[in-house]
Amino acid sequence: MKKFWMLILFFCFLSLNSQMLHYNSYIDIPTANYTDGLFINLDMNFATKSESAVTFDPNIGIEYTYKELNTALKWYNGADFAFDISYQILKQEENRPSLAAGIYELAFNKFISPAGSEEVYDDESYLDRPPEIVSLYGVATKNLNEKFEITLGIGRGKFVGYGPRSFVPNTDVLFSENHENWALGLFGGLKMRLNNPISILLEADGRDANLAFEYKTELLKANLYFIKLEQIFADENSANNVRVGLNFSYNFTAVYGK
Repeated sequence: MKKFWMLILFFCFLSLNSQMLHYNSYIDIPTANYTDGLFINLDMNFATKSESAVTFDPNIGIEYTYKELNTALKWYNGADFAFDISYQILKQEENRPSLAAGIYELAFNKFISPAGSEEVYDDESYLDRPPEIVSLYGVATKNLNEKFEITLGIGRGKFVGYGPRSFVPNTDVLFSENHENWALGLFGGLKMRLNNPISILLEADGRDANLAFEYKTELLKANLYFIKLEQIFADENSANNVRVGLNFSYNFTAVYGK
């Protein structure tokens, strides 16, 4: 019991200094491969330039996965709550990927980001910003071999961007007028397992390009990540910038049983 309360206090402390609040994910995109368990997810990221309106972004979440069902409650920036739910339709077999469908950002606010409802990353302040609420998506994940895993998906809301580069993988590229409410954006990622338990993650979530170094065991998942890498090419005086962060997922089930 003493060990249990020490862990609770430890993670509460981290949450004060804590984008991605899912164990069953890459950096900022969902996958269709699930691991059962009860997880505490913590995240903290920083702007690399002080000009950013969101210099520091702490987040905390609780996630529960049982068989085909995944749920998560997220607390963004100590200000706003959102709920996610997804269902694994098919499990991976030799000749087919895992398939899942879900909803991100069931919230009280129409517009909500990892920085909460009152703030948004500078490069996501689009003139026609799609509302993140009820971000429906479908996703497929497949292990190509022991070293490589690939994930591809399509979704609305948080998976859609209207920046000079993120506009390209959206359905609105086919139309002369914006349809931001129901536009769909493509997302995808690649996981490269270097040496158990270390992997490299590369992904694009419809709004930005991201890179992470992952350490993953049955008990703990930790990422050192760099998001919004496309902002390397931003103007020198631009407030848009690459962000660097850490996130952690602690698996309570691995310690205390199912």
